[in-house]
Amino acid sequence: MGRTEALGAFFLALAFTFFITPATAFIAKKINFLDRPSSKKVHAQATPLLGGLAIYFGFIFAASLTVHADNALIGMLIGGTVVMVIGIVDDKFGMLPRIKLLGQFIAALTAVLIGVKVVFIKTPSLSVVFTCFWLVAMTNAFNLLDNINGLCAGVGAISAFFFGVLAFINGNMVIAITSFALMGACLGFLWHNFPKANIFMGDAGSLFLGYMLASIAVAGSWKTSSVTTSLAIPVLILGYPIFDVTLVTIMRLVEGRPISKGGKDHSSHRFAIAIMESIRGSRSRKGRSAGRYEALGSAVVEFMKGLKKKGEDRAINRIAVLGFKKKRAVLILFSMSFILGIAAIGMTVLGKYFDWSIMIVSLFLLVLFGIRLSKIHVASIKK
Repeated sequence: MGRTEALGAFFLALAFTFFITPATAFIAKKINFLDRPSSKKVHAQATPLLGGLAIYFGFIFAASLTVHADNALIGMLIGGTVVMVIGIVDDKFGMLPRIKLLGQFIAALTAVLIGVKVVFIKTPSLSVVFTCFWLVAMTNAFNLLDNINGLCAGVGAISAFFFGVLAFINGNMVIAITSFALMGACLGFLWHNFPKANIFMGDAGSLFLGYMLASIAVAGSWKTSSVTTSLAIPVLILGYPIFDVTLVTIMRLVEGRPISKGGKDHSSHRFAIAIMESIRGSRSRKGRSAGRYEALGSAVVEFMKGLKKKGEDRAINRIAVLGFKKKRAVLILFSMSFILGIAAIGMTVLGKYFDWSIMIVSLFLLVLFGIRLSKIHVASIKK
C-alpha cells in the first residue's frame, strides 16, 4: 500500500459521495426526513438530512477497495457504524441525551476491545477508560461543530488531510489511506453543503466524522521528542473542534445555562456576528465611497490598534473591516484549522528544538482568540 492507494481512496470517496449526495437528498425529501427551522438553528427553510449517510457510504466504498483492514480499522468501522445509526435515529425521532451518550460509549468500547486504544498508558484498565473518554468527547465535539453550513465537513476534511500526511511521514499506510478516504468523502459532501446547503449531514454525519477522526488520532503513531508533544499533535489537528466545545462549555457555565442545551453561541456564530456588526459599523462610519485599497489599508491599521481595545474596537471585529461576509467567516475558521495542522506537521519535522515552542504559541493564540470571542454579545441566547 502506498501513494497510489491513498490517491485512489481519496478520489473514489470524493466521486462516490459527490454523486450519491443528491440522491440521498431526494430520498430524504420523499420520506420527509427534514431538518426544520427553529430558534436554535440558523437555516430558514426545511432542509433534507441524510447527508451523513452519503459520507458514510462514500468512505466505506473507497476504503473497501483500497485498504487491507487490520484489527484497529475493523474496530473503527464497527464503532463508526454504531454511532452513525445512533445519529440517524436521533435525527428522525430524537433521543434522550443519556441514551445517546450510552450508545456512544458502547461504540467506543467496541473499538477498544477490538484493538483501538492508546499505547502511552501502560495500565490496561486506565488505557481503556482514557480511550473511551477521548472517543466519546471528540465524537460530541464534532456533533456540536455542525452548527453552520460547511463547517463540520470542511474541518473534518482538513483534519483528515493532516492525519493522512503525518501517517505517511511515520510509515503507517493503513491510517494514511483511511484518512484520505475520509477526506474525500467530506469534500464530496461539502460541495452540496457550502456555501448554500442543499442537504445537511445531520447527527449521523457529524457523529461519524468525530468518531472516525478520534479513532485515527488514537490508532496513528505521532512521533516527536517526548510523549507530551506526541500527544499534542492530534490535539492540534483537532484543535478547532476542541476549542469550540471548550468555549461553549465555559460560556454556558459562566452564564448559568445547561451545557447540553443547544443554541447560537458557538465560536462560528460569535465570529459571524462580530463580522456582520463590524461591516455595518465600518460602512456607517466611512460610507460606501471609499476605495478597496483605502479600506484595506485602513483595516490593517485599525486591526493593529484594536489589539489593545475593547468593546466596539476589539481586535476580532477589526478583521471584518476587510469586508468578509458570513460565509467567509467559515473560510477563516477553515484557515485556523489548517494553520493548527501546519503546526502539528512542524512539531513532527522540526524536532525537539521547536516542538514545545510551537505547542505553547498555538495554545496562547487559541486562548487569546477564545477571550475575544467570549466578549461578543449573542443576542439570540436566552437563559
